Amino acid sequence: MNTKSDSYLIDKIDDLRLLPLGEGKFCVIANGTANTSVSNTRLCISKEPTIGTNLLLDLVADPGNMPVITPVSAARVFDLRGFMTVTVRGRENEEVRHVPDAKKPGAETAGAGGSGDFSQRHWRLTHFLNHKALEEPVIPGTVLTAFFSARVSGTVRGSGGCNVYGASFVWQPVDSINIYDLSHTLIECQPPEVMAQERRFFAYLLEAREIECEGYTLELRSGPRGGSTGLRFIGEKPAAQK
Repeated sequence: MNTKSDSYLIDKIDDLRLLPLGEGKFCVIANGTANTSVSNTRLCISKEPTIGTNLLLDLVADPGNMPVITPVSAARVFDLRGFMTVTVRGRENEEVRHVPDAKKPGAETAGAGGSGDFSQRHWRLTHFLNHKALEEPVIPGTVLTAFFSARVSGTVRGSGGCNVYGASFVWQPVDSINIYDLSHTLIECQPPEVMAQERRFFAYLLEAREIECEGYTLELRSGPRGGSTGLRFIGEKPAAQK
């Protein structure tokens, strides 16, 4: 049984991804479900000895008072040379992934192919995308933004319409993205609809698995176009083009 002073395993592992960063290093990203408020979610090497070529990891959290933003996400970079599989465990289940061959073409770098460059540009949210492929405009007068510091991996930051936020992300060709470790200030704004919209915005950021950038339009989606939730942004044009 968990205690308030002890770290504990997240209840369920929902998703596990291994994103190559080069030279045998991979960003291991795990998404999970927690049935209580948690903070400082992280990936830890198991206290048990690593079994053969399988790296054992636990998705753990410290009890806290921060509200859960589903899915709970954690990421950490590991040197996986010599390992064939990675296992991340929760209380109810575990997920196993084979380590990709870093010698295969394209596995070492993630810098080419796919959409246009979305980094170093200020993006303003215009619409939410729902499962029925319908577009829902943001509440008039609210400004929700995103700024990606780099193309392959780095930070994304901006405003949720009330609070400022920051998170980490990893991009991989072709147009796969994972945003994790999102944190934000704790200001309460009125009316309540503004806070509901912000919570939805943060949740959709963490659910994003695909990214598409064409010109000054950016979309983040939880899956294929037409049947997934998502966010649509418009980019800030250079001063000379305004």
